[in-house]
Amino acid sequence: MNCFNHQDIPAVCSCGTCAKGLCQNCMQPCSGKFFCSKVCAENWEKLSKMNDKALKIYGLDKPGKARRLGLRTSILYLCIGIPALSYSVYEAVTHGFLLKEPIWWFLFILGSVFTTFGYKTYKDGIRL
Repeated sequence: MNCFNHQDIPAVCSCGTCAKGLCQNCMQPCSGKFFCSKVCAENWEKLSKMNDKALKIYGLDKPGKARRLGLRTSILYLCIGIPALSYSVYEAVTHGFLLKEPIWWFLFILGSVFTTFGYKTYKDGIRL
C-alpha cells in the first residue's frame, strides 16, 4: 500500500480514523495514534470521549463491577406484570376466556414474565 498523498512512496501506517495509508512525512501523531489531518485527530478524540461516556453510563468502565438494575426498574416490571397476570386470571376464572381467546394466553404469559423478572430484579439485583 502506498501513501494516500504521495502515490510513489510506500505507506508506513494508516490513519486511525479514515484508514488512509500514510508515509513518514504525512503521518501526524496524536494520543498514541497516527492521523492524516487534524480533522481526523479531532474526530478520534470526540469518538473516544463518547465511548468513555457510554462505558460509564452502562457501568462497564470498571472491570468486574457491572451496575445493578435498580429498584425503579423492578417496580416498573411489577407494575406491568401484576395487573396483566391478575386480569388474565380473573377473566379465566369468571368467564373462561383463557381457553377461547389467545389474547388471554398472551396477557397471562406477559404478566408472568414481567412479574417473575421484576421479583428477581428486586430480590437478587440482577446484573446487566
